[in-house]
Amino acid sequence: MRGDPAPPEDEADVHSEAELQKRDALIDPVLAPLVRRLKRQLQDEQNDVLDRLRSGRGTPTVDDALGTDADHTARYEAVAYEAVTTVGRAGAEPVGSAPDDVPGLRAISAALAFEITRPVRRSVSRALGSGTDDDEQALADGVGAAYREWRTTRIEKLASDHLSAAYVAGVFAAGGGRKAVWVVDDGGEPCPDCDDNSLAGPTPIGEAFPTGQLLPPAHPGCRCLLVPR
Repeated sequence: MRGDPAPPEDEADVHSEAELQKRDALIDPVLAPLVRRLKRQLQDEQNDVLDRLRSGRGTPTVDDALGTDADHTARYEAVAYEAVTTVGRAGAEPVGSAPDDVPGLRAISAALAFEITRPVRRSVSRALGSGTDDDEQALADGVGAAYREWRTTRIEKLASDHLSAAYVAGVFAAGGGRKAVWVVDDGGEPCPDCDDNSLAGPTPIGEAFPTGQLLPPAHPGCRCLLVPR
């Protein structure tokens, strides 16, 4: 039978809740500045697009307005990487010696950037395609709408989820040779895969959990945690 017997349920629950609180306490001071920087990037980008509309001849393409897909994503990745690295190393430190370079953090930063730029590019492209060269206000309104939602609450949840993934990456990187349990934090949205993984009990770090994942997140919005035992 794989895994060690789990501790009594009440003891395990208390320990798991404490670990989730510890993670959140480490993420929270990093999250707010990251969200501000991402919102500033969005605002600056919107201003640049509007400047292009006012000064250019004709309606620009989305690549003219935002740069190539790769360049656009790279700008947000650069904004995110420092915060993602800080949290990833924070996740590694309680487990063992924090690696200088926690594997996967660059990919997490890129994923966060992509989750922003993909819908922004789609919305900006739609706005540019729906206007006419002589209707500057309609074009400007469409561009503004493309950015409005991101400057409110949506970006905070997205950033928080990716910082949570960075924390787990740190735990995973520093935990070689140890076992860990999968602690469920699904944001109130039931996930059978996460529940199955949590029932596996202590599992060697680097060995797949029952649903095939090596570590959280198991799905978009998953904030589950690995806790060494």
